[in-house]
Amino acid sequence: MTVAAGAGILNCNSHVLNYDQSGVQVVTADTNATNTVLALQAIVGLETHLTEQLRIFVEYKFLGLMDVQFAYGNNSAVTNPGNGGSNSSNNYLAQQIVQAGLKWDF
Repeated sequence: MTVAAGAGILNCNSHVLNYDQSGVQVVTADTNATNTVLALQAIVGLETHLTEQLRIFVEYKFLGLMDVQFAYGNNSAVTNPGNGGSNSSNNYLAQQIVQAGLKWDF
């Protein structure tokens, strides 16, 4: 059994947003857009030998980001698609991944 946990920070600078508005590719950027958030990660896994060379594993990964706020430009992409821009604010974002597979030792 494998168990691991960690904490760190996620830092994003100079966000850029690409979007397609009615077939026209628009790129927005805001060099003042900066966000630094607390990131938490945990991994739990099980692994066992099926044969001397073949192993099977199952793993769960969790990544959580706290107080995520991103700003892309100054204008709303919906109301002003020529200049673009958007703001996003979340108290908490999470990603959860479950994976399984076979490992072959040679």
